[in-house]
This record gives sequence, C-alpha cells and structure tokens, in this order.
Amino acid sequence: MSEYHYSPPELNESYGFDVKEMRKLLDGHNLEDIDWLSGLMMLSNLFNRKERGGKIFVSPDYNHLSMKRILYLLENGVFQGWLTETGPEAESLLLLLRCNA
Repeated sequence: MSEYHYSPPELNESYGFDVKEMRKLLDGHNLEDIDWLSGLMMLSNLFNRKERGGKIFVSPDYNHLSMKRILYLLENGVFQGWLTETGPEAESLLLLLRCNA
C-alpha cells in the first residue's frame, strides 16, 4: 500500500475566498480532528481510496467490510473517549453526535 498524506483543501488550490474560513463556517468545529481522520482513512484500503485528476477520494461502501472499517478506526484511536467517558466535554460530544445524526 502506498502512503498518502492528507492535506486540507486550503493548502491545495487557490480560490477567490478564504477556504479555511469557509471550512470553519461549514464544519464549525474540530477541523484538526476532521483532517486527522481524513488522513487516517486515506491510509487504509478499507475506505475505497480512488485517485481522480490528481486528487484522492475516500469513502466507505457500507457493505460487509463496515465492521472491519470500524475496527480499523478504533485501533487507531478515533473513538477514544467517545461514548465511554463522562463529564461535560464527553456530554458535548454526545450531543454533537445526536444533533448530526
């Protein structure tokens, strides 16, 4: 497996607006976590990595490999603390998950 490194969109192309500010507006939070998770997904064939026009796209295909994907993410620390910790910060994460579901 070749190694790919994720870089956020604001580093890749020039636009007539501030891409980083647009991401903050659209995503609103945890941009570093989103970038880290995107990079992690690019490292595994479990997420159907495709290269098109010099860009790499990843996405799950929701078939029988879903549990393997979840296990891969779990083993790489994605869910650390999510759904298992208590306290104000953990409650905020749970609320965020419920609102985005």
